[in-house]
Amino acid sequence: MQKSNHEREIGDVISKVLDRFNLKPKLNEIQLRSAWARIMGKNVSQYTTDIYIKNKTLFIKLSSPALRDELSYSKEKLKNIINEELGSEQIQRIMFV
Repeated sequence: MQKSNHEREIGDVISKVLDRFNLKPKLNEIQLRSAWARIMGKNVSQYTTDIYIKNKTLFIKLSSPALRDELSYSKEKLKNIINEELGSEQIQRIMFV
């Protein structure tokens, strides 16, 4: 189904507002937080204490040192999955803290 002109105009206005007030990074962070459990599953998400994006770096705080070590081997794969979920390359680096 093709979008109408009205829908495209609203989308353009929203995009311009997000750009003007620099809200896209925060919106991406909110989208990522809501998708994290779906991406990683319940077992990993229960050990995640915080997740945020700063300067295209994704910081993930985990309460399990063993899980932190295990996930550190999959940074590149995880980065690709997250960027795909966000719809563009928002994450360049992942840090487990």
